[in-house]
Amino acid sequence: MKNGCYLGAAVLACALALPGSAATITEVGDAGQLLLTAQSANSMPGGTALTNIYGAIGTGDADLYKIYLTGGQTFSATTTLSFSANAFDTQLFLFDSAGIGVYANDDSEDSPPQSTLPASISLTPSASGIYYLAISGSGYLPLSSGGFIFPVTGGLLDQSGGIQNAVGPTGPGGALALNGWSSTSSEVGDYDIALTGAQFLPSQEAAVPEPSAVALTGLGLAVLGLALRRRSA
Repeated sequence: MKNGCYLGAAVLACALALPGSAATITEVGDAGQLLLTAQSANSMPGGTALTNIYGAIGTGDADLYKIYLTGGQTFSATTTLSFSANAFDTQLFLFDSAGIGVYANDDSEDSPPQSTLPASISLTPSASGIYYLAISGSGYLPLSSGGFIFPVTGGLLDQSGGIQNAVGPTGPGGALALNGWSSTSSEVGDYDIALTGAQFLPSQEAAVPEPSAVALTGLGLAVLGLALRRRSA
């Protein structure tokens, strides 16, 4: 009887431990460019670490993803690490849950023309919560109703005076929420964004769990319940 109880508890513990694993997401169709059309990272249980986002950019295109950041200035995003993607001039942008710009990068100081939003700098978010991460080709820039959200010179992201080439929302529209994109870009191709300090969305935002996860959880509960019934008998 005790062995049955231990088996049930072990299976249940394994099932409940699944959200602590790591996973990636791949763009489905074409991720939208605005908050209401952003693609949500909700294909895994909340709390699962999100390590990479894969997708493709077309001409005059930006892809926006709704993700959860763990805070503590641990978040980073970069297109510098892939050997099979990012063969174009990338840009990365981070917005908070209301669509207000947080920081952006056009060219990584170490690997231009790739992009990096660094961890542990003053612009890195310290608060946990829902954020939006965008990628576009160089020259395709986010707007609010007040104009460009990030500083712009000659139609390109101006990173002079930035921190590790990252800039805050100091453009004329930086205090207002994202509501469009401007200019154009001929940069196209597949991308791979490597992340730290990011997770799939919390349970209230998440999709129905994968069938395998549901089955494993149900098996654990069934075994544990059977063991307890036998013990009480």
